[in-house]
Amino acid sequence: MVQKVVKKFVKKVLGIPNKQKENKIMSKKARHIISLVFAAIALAMGVAVIVLSNLDDKITTDDKITLLGIAVFCLGILAVNNISKEK
Repeated sequence: MVQKVVKKFVKKVLGIPNKQKENKIMSKKARHIISLVFAAIALAMGVAVIVLSNLDDKITTDDKITLLGIAVFCLGILAVNNISKEK
């Protein structure tokens, strides 16, 4: 029931009569949003390490490495996603 309502809303907002075209546009938007989220996470982890490092060293080196590891992981996913887009 909810899915039907959401699909109707999306069709009205985007004005898409064709299901294949709808799926293609939605998948492009979803990929863009996912890429944006991973980039934001990577940036947030880097900023968090810098800020927490300046706050009287309340963060351990292991915690810093963990946060930066998450950032590198997100950037790796972005790189793989960009390579797959080019092919």
